[in-house]
Amino acid sequence: MILNKEELFSKLAPKKETVEIDGGEVIVSEIGATALIELCTRKELQDSEGNWIMSKFTPALVTLCVVDDAGNRIFADEDIPTLEKAAASQFSKIAQVARRLNGLAGDETKN
Repeated sequence: MILNKEELFSKLAPKKETVEIDGGEVIVSEIGATALIELCTRKELQDSEGNWIMSKFTPALVTLCVVDDAGNRIFADEDIPTLEKAAASQFSKIAQVARRLNGLAGDETKN
């Protein structure tokens, strides 16, 4: 079946998933292609060989992916240092969904 423009746009809409964490829920959303490319090429998130430093990359990804009911980001770039120190058990649930929704699951590097 060939999709018309409206059908295609609906298929290209960001996917969202609710993640349960310690007595509450957060919405994790796929980000747009441009935002993903910009994130993946940020030099401060890479080591000298161009590999992602996961302890920096993952919190940066989460700041872009966690949204409110209206789809607006709830974190800002200034929140990255705080997220770098977040409790691993809860943070990893959110990070795992963010990576999967954005096609990054399994792309862990040695850092």
